[in-house]
Amino acid sequence: MTGQQPHPGSDTHYYKEGNFKKRINLENFLRGTGADIDVIKHYQNEDKNYPSRLKDLIYEKGIDVLKNKDLHVIVIQDECIQKIVKREKTVIRFVNIESCNNCGICYNQFLCPAMGEQNNSAYIDPDLCLGCGVCEEICPNNAISREEL
Repeated sequence: MTGQQPHPGSDTHYYKEGNFKKRINLENFLRGTGADIDVIKHYQNEDKNYPSRLKDLIYEKGIDVLKNKDLHVIVIQDECIQKIVKREKTVIRFVNIESCNNCGICYNQFLCPAMGEQNNSAYIDPDLCLGCGVCEEICPNNAISREEL
């Protein structure tokens, strides 16, 4: 998160009075650290190829990182997932155990905090899942499905 979101160390009166700190350009900051970056801009309903484009980029750059040990960051400029979750129905993902071959791409390469391994299969903790859907898109076995709550 790179906006003006308050955090535990924030002075809440500072923000309520309309004061904001100087913005940091995230792309310039990342370039300054030597990271290779890609910026993805996604706006709801305008880019129908967004999921497959993101999946291909994560795969391509992930392979590059593993081979060359380079630092790579993908910046996704989109509405905060927390706002979407509050506005829309909650959608979480779950793993179809029969379809999952435990390749580990979702929990070893994607590194989502809601994902892990359990009983020789990928597992998604429904309490941690934000419903972003990236895991569903990157699963090569189509073993991740959605469930509306």
